[in-house]
Formats: sequence, C-alpha cells, structure tokens
Amino acid sequence: MKEGVYQEIEEGIVLHIKAFIEGLLNYQAYEISNACWYKHSKERNDWQNGYRKRYLLTNYGQIRLNFPRLREQSVGKGIIERYRQRSKFIDSTISEMYFKGVSVRDMKKSISKMFGNITI
Repeated sequence: MKEGVYQEIEEGIVLHIKAFIEGLLNYQAYEISNACWYKHSKERNDWQNGYRKRYLLTNYGQIRLNFPRLREQSVGKGIIERYRQRSKFIDSTISEMYFKGVSVRDMKKSISKMFGNITI
C-alpha cells in the first residue's frame, strides 16, 4: 500500500482514467443517439436510458465506470472490449506467473499486494 504523496498521485491518475473513459463513452452515446440528454430532436436515433456500472481492473487498481445505456443500441464498442474486466497488462502478469509455476494461492497474494484487495 502506497502512502503519502504517491497515494495521492495514484488516486489522481485513477480519476483521470475514469473521466477519460467515461467521456469517450458519453460521446459515443451522443453520436449514436444523435442527441444530448433531455434534448428533443427530430434527428434522434435512440434514447439514453441511465447508466450501467462496470468494473475495470487496471495497473492502478479497480475503477468503477458508468457505461451509458441506450434503449435499442449498445455503447462501448471499440473503447473497451466486450466482457473485459482486466487490463491486458494484468492478464499478461497472471499468465507469466502461471508459466513460472507460481501457485494460485501465492498468485492471489501477490496480485492483491500489487493492485489492491480485489478478486480475480
């Protein structure tokens, strides 16, 4: 667990990653629906229908993302792969540990120390 200024830096990075990804998702929802929230338009293609919570595990810990929902179409294609819950870096770390013969119990301990108290 990092302390002091390093923890504040990581928290700031996580907030920026979250804001960036959610901004991309909201813009994609706007592009698909062709209208903003609460705006009436003749060119509207779809209606926004709240948000769906999704979790993404990154190098800086777990991030809760708010995916915009549309009534008839889906958002997030091309931004985050479907059913992706971990970054590719974490997947490669897990596979390297597996191929080196690290036990599952030791793998869980080391991953929890690196990325916070999470379940894999």
